[in-house]
Amino acid sequence: MAERIVRKTDEKVVSAVKDDHISLSSGGTEVLINLKNGLIAGASRDGRSSNFTDGPRFVGISSVPSEVRHYESPDGYVVEALYPGRSGGSVKWTMLPGGWLRLDYGYRPAGLQDLLGITFSFSEETVKDAFLMANGPYRVWKNRLKGPLFGVYHKEYNNTVTGESWDYPEFKGYYSNFYAVRIGTADLPLTIVSSTNDIYLHLFTPQNPGHASGWVTPEFPEGNISLLNSISPIGTKFNPPESLGPGSQKNSYREAKPLGGTIYFRFGD
Repeated sequence: MAERIVRKTDEKVVSAVKDDHISLSSGGTEVLINLKNGLIAGASRDGRSSNFTDGPRFVGISSVPSEVRHYESPDGYVVEALYPGRSGGSVKWTMLPGGWLRLDYGYRPAGLQDLLGITFSFSEETVKDAFLMANGPYRVWKNRLKGPLFGVYHKEYNNTVTGESWDYPEFKGYYSNFYAVRIGTADLPLTIVSSTNDIYLHLFTPQNPGHASGWVTPEFPEGNISLLNSISPIGTKFNPPESLGPGSQKNSYREAKPLGGTIYFRFGD
């Protein structure tokens, strides 16, 4: 699917280093990446700015890159961050000719985790809607995946609080079988396309009900937009998730190969 959406052009990719950041530009799009930590620090297109920043931060592991390097490649221009230790974390940004930004990432979490993946900061103050290609239109939890159907859904922004407001389907939460989303804002639209199967989208964090009790407010990542390999289960008023069966346990990673994925970003139309 990603190959049908993401298209390169003949435009050049221009790079420029200033202080601790590198600017990558092509096709009217400019992306700023921090050379100390490998995180995106800003993006703009044709004079309009995006507040998509501060990622990818790993969810489930905590580490600082041991090296951040940058270089030209046949695909465009690359900024790569390498992480030390068992996690084997790696982050590789590639600015493609024409303005698409590709992210390849991998990591090896240890032990039991509520969540696994990467996360970014993105203010929801100017968000208007989203066109979502995933299972929908309703959100899911790790132990409540049945019901939504794969399709393309137009979702108007709302801040529905379960049990307190009734603007359904909810806008915020986890979405399974994620392929693509275009988030419309008053500033600069953001398009995210996954080239990896079985990725969950965390589309902002729902507000917890004021009188929630028990185990009905599962954990979400610190960021606002996340691409996750595993999400959290939900419990009930009387039972914690771990008492509800095998599908409700925390996430455990034991494979030899790293988790990760390939994600594309587009700023503007």
